[in-house]
Amino acid sequence: MLRYKPSLLICSSDLETGYGMNLLRRVKAELPTCQLLIVLVRETQAVVQEAMQAYADVVIFKSSLGTGKGDFVQALQTLSEGACISPRRFASSVLQKRRTPICRR
Repeated sequence: MLRYKPSLLICSSDLETGYGMNLLRRVKAELPTCQLLIVLVRETQAVVQEAMQAYADVVIFKSSLGTGKGDFVQALQTLSEGACISPRRFASSVLQKRRTPICRR
């Protein structure tokens, strides 16, 4: 069981111990209403798709942090509005291959 009951989890795919995708799956299984944001180090369609299959509500790339484009703030705003996002260049291909909806309210 999770000790705390967060409404939002922000993690990286590369954790000090373990793998971020596994953490997402565990949290979603135990706390289905928790919103999940993952920061990905690798920028590939396969890893974005893996994150979405691990129930990520928002996927952003580490390389976009600190660029002044506001990706992190935009991601948090999107979550607060009940929507889900993935990096734009991968969004359409992820949507086409995903069998379940990306956005869950």
